[in-house]
Amino acid sequence: DYIIDVLKHSIQNRVVDMVCILKDENISDKVIEQIIKVCKESGREVNIYYKNNFNMEKANVKVDNGYIVLNFKPVEIPISYVITKRILDIILSSIALLLTMPLFLIIAIAIKLESPKGPVFFVQERVGLNGRRFKLIKFRTMIPDAEKYKEKLMAMNEMDGPVFKITNDPRITKVGSILRKLSLDELPQLINVLKGEMSLVGPRPLPTNEAIKCEVVHQIRHIVKPGITCIWQATKRNNCSFREWMKLDKEYILRRNPMFDFYLILKTVLAVIKMTGK
Repeated sequence: DYIIDVLKHSIQNRVVDMVCILKDENISDKVIEQIIKVCKESGREVNIYYKNNFNMEKANVKVDNGYIVLNFKPVEIPISYVITKRILDIILSSIALLLTMPLFLIIAIAIKLESPKGPVFFVQERVGLNGRRFKLIKFRTMIPDAEKYKEKLMAMNEMDGPVFKITNDPRITKVGSILRKLSLDELPQLINVLKGEMSLVGPRPLPTNEAIKCEVVHQIRHIVKPGITCIWQATKRNNCSFREWMKLDKEYILRRNPMFDFYLILKTVLAVIKMTGK
């Protein structure tokens, strides 16, 4: 139980690309099964190193440094898809940034005119690929130091699960309300995409303090890069429960391909045109 608890804690709180197990007489088959179950639920790849005879069922077998390795991949990610997606992310985010630079300037001026003492950008640590932390960038839509007032507003939280969301958040500024309605506050995340921390399409990155509270079965959303939009942003626009949101993220991971990504981008553009953001 201790090993399993440590594994769960590590997946929730640290960068875990792969779990490696050296199988010997001190580790029972039951513990191995529990480890594989946790890794399957969280989408993490598993390598099991055996010295003796073993059952090769449902595993890729390879030799590494004198050890026979059983390799389990709960979710296959074709390298061709990863490369294609990264190339498209670079091209499309670069074009979008160039085209929207004048808009960046207008939005920055509007934010500073309404609250001169506050910053233009809101920067927050989020959880990305396999638990990596990164700084997400958005246009500031709330009053300065809005995070200080979050605890006082917890009773108004409209979402279940570990996430926090209020439709009419009293901390939102007038300019911020317009930016959210038009989804323009998300534009700076194109910089995160260009840097390789995010993708145009993928599960939305949660703040670190919320991500680590997600159940292990929800950690599967971190086996791909987070995105600016995904299924629930393109179709639900905040109108779903936390568990439905997690279910849709898993659906994306299992269905993802270039055409599906393109479809979700188009759906998001249509949703933005309808001004259904909150």
